[in-house]
Amino acid sequence: TYSVSDRTLSLAEGAKVIENPLPITVTDAEGNRIEGANITLMRESGIGVTLRYVTGEDGSVMIENPGDGRYMLVVGAPEYREYEGTTVLPAQNIDVKLERISIKDYLCRKKTQSIKSDLKRYSSDVLREIDRNGIVSSDFEMYINREYRACLLYILSEEYPNLRFVSSDSRYLLYDESRMVSRLIEAAKTMGKDSYAASDFDIPLPAEEITHLARIAEEQGVHIRVDV
Repeated sequence: TYSVSDRTLSLAEGAKVIENPLPITVTDAEGNRIEGANITLMRESGIGVTLRYVTGEDGSVMIENPGDGRYMLVVGAPEYREYEGTTVLPAQNIDVKLERISIKDYLCRKKTQSIKSDLKRYSSDVLREIDRNGIVSSDFEMYINREYRACLLYILSEEYPNLRFVSSDSRYLLYDESRMVSRLIEAAKTMGKDSYAASDFDIPLPAEEITHLARIAEEQGVHIRVDV
């Protein structure tokens, strides 16, 4: 383990001793540390050296100082804009702040134009599934290639005001919002309870989306209490 305050390094028995340690820490704009960020250091001159690391749970990685000089530093993480800059070593530490990108930038980077060029064809089976079930996920077998599916769903949410895009765990959902509100109201009338859990409703959406639907129902004059 490494203490930034006194620059001391304590190693478990049998672990390799890191001489001249250099901590690299990656955070977001709010100062939250980012786990799993990919770090690449490349020497700008002299003998070519390229070093790659990944931050741990604490958003940092401890490396051995690779030597004095100027290095190109590239840091990237899912849902964050890639950082590229220059760092001069030796240094006591390297701190990098990443900017979170929008969900559209993350999902649709270099994909939007190719999807929109033939949107009617790509979206036809998705819209038919929405008509049938009111909801479709990125796991649905669409006409378009798998790596484009999440972006297609997002673009459709922009094209159709009644469709809402949701990021849920490792998949993405698109659903007909007004239709799901109606389904929620009908289910609540049938059950007739004072309060509900999100799982009480046969609606395959995350719990926070069930509460979102309940808020819309409230605006329509129907009170449905959902406990989460």
